Amino acid sequence: MKIVNVYPACIMQVRCPACGFEGRVKREYPPDDDFRIICPKCNETFLVKINKRDFYRANIKRPVSYSNKDIKDPFAVEAKSGVIIDISRTGLRIEGSMRDFSKNYEKIGEILTLLFSLSPSKSIIKAQGEIVRVIQANDYKFTMGIRFKNLDVHTDQLIGTFLMP
Repeated sequence: MKIVNVYPACIMQVRCPACGFEGRVKREYPPDDDFRIICPKCNETFLVKINKRDFYRANIKRPVSYSNKDIKDPFAVEAKSGVIIDISRTGLRIEGSMRDFSKNYEKIGEILTLLFSLSPSKSIIKAQGEIVRVIQANDYKFTMGIRFKNLDVHTDQLIGTFLMP
């Protein structure tokens, strides 16, 4: 069965994964649980999964340097590079090139030092994170889900301010 992810709301914009038809699902209250719907255009039944994240996640494209060593310079020899593709108060997702991928380096449980910046500030943010998910997207790219560890108050506020609407 095909799946579509949405944030819970009284009016949710949903796109059929089979034919691409876009429609609205209206409810009196935001749903607490996943539900199935039938596309009015192609009659395909699919599951609508409710995204139950505690924190807002922003899609971004920002360069990041990371290492399993303590680095202070984004251009350090030990540093690998990637692109942050989304960020929340609790973590981020990094996309990297498969030519830089190593099963012994980018593995679940590995602790990384991350160096990145968020607009409007140009200052470098240094944070630690644990790899919680690694997915090979295709022959050219992979993604890593990183959960922040031991964020200091200043870094937490910088990320929180960046995520404010």
